[in-house]
Amino acid sequence: MGTKTSKPIRRLQGQRSLKDAGLSSPLPTLNTTQSVLDVSLDPTKKLFGIPLELAAQRSDEKGLIPSPIRQSIEFLEKKGLKYVGLYRISGSSKRIQELINLYDRGERVEFSETEDVHNIVGVIKSFLRELPEPIFTNAARADFRNADDILDDGARLMTFRSIVSVLPPSNRETLSLLVRHLARVALYSDENKMTPTNLSVSICPELGSVFTAMIQNADTIFTKRALSAQFTAEEVRHNVMGHVPLSVSSPPAPEYEENTIVPPCGGGGGGGVEKNDDLQKSRNLASHANTNFATPTPPLRPRGATVASGGRF
Repeated sequence: MGTKTSKPIRRLQGQRSLKDAGLSSPLPTLNTTQSVLDVSLDPTKKLFGIPLELAAQRSDEKGLIPSPIRQSIEFLEKKGLKYVGLYRISGSSKRIQELINLYDRGERVEFSETEDVHNIVGVIKSFLRELPEPIFTNAARADFRNADDILDDGARLMTFRSIVSVLPPSNRETLSLLVRHLARVALYSDENKMTPTNLSVSICPELGSVFTAMIQNADTIFTKRALSAQFTAEEVRHNVMGHVPLSVSSPPAPEYEENTIVPPCGGGGGGGVEKNDDLQKSRNLASHANTNFATPTPPLRPRGATVASGGRF
């Protein structure tokens, strides 16, 4: 059988070679991500994809809450919380990445009044998604899940509260800001269609019913007194194992602390919400949560704490 000889490929009429066109190499392939991703970011200014505590230190004067979370929540509170599908509908991936790059370059980020709320939500979700460790920490994951099995509603909520109190400061404060904000979003579920359960699925499906309960009872779990309480690991473990929770001797009434979710909306416009309306809606939301609290026997208390009237701290 004869050997085949390759025939030279004939150039089509009118076709020019790279050399004829003055090019010495093939045209580069267009990378669709190059217009969005910034490969020259300074790693010492990066805020996304690093530990939460470090991101907070780089962006917050107090070193507690990362600026992408704080600024985004402030914007959403001012813009309004009634947008249908808030925290469910996706924004523009290109615009979200542009905002992320601004933060990671250490530039001053200011959201335009016309910015799509879903893009801002995308910044929050991207920040949480890219954390090396979940906001609730790997160490506390099992504790939250085990505490969710406590049958008594009051004991379960107080156990959640004790677990939150021993999270690292940045995790605790950022989680508090986020959950209390989501509770505000849920107040308008008739308009935005985002119930506590829907928000939990969108933000933290891993903890499911735990995160839903946090949103429903944000004013009970994330009070200033609760966040300032100092529990020992043994006390938290005692609660998680299903024993009587810390400092529970009466049904925990919702505590609405004004101006503690985000700074005041101000200006009287911009889609903000009125405090009185929020207070009434907060009470209405709490009334739909489980409130069958049993009165337990004398509880454990954080070391050095005193029990005020009614047994609450």
